[in-house]
Amino acid sequence: MTQLADFYGWDDLGQRIPLCAASPTSQASAPAQMFAQTPWAREKVESLYLFMLRDQKRQGF
Repeated sequence: MTQLADFYGWDDLGQRIPLCAASPTSQASAPAQMFAQTPWAREKVESLYLFMLRDQKRQGF
């Protein structure tokens, strides 16, 4: 989550994944527990993370 927030920013991340509130404080509210209870959200975060890694590689990060 931290890497996604650093790359996209909290506002953009909140739009891409509705469960992620657009504020850094949401990171401290046990997202791992929430993702364990909502498999679709975990899949969305994992998919976005892999997309971010591919995008970073294309951009030369």
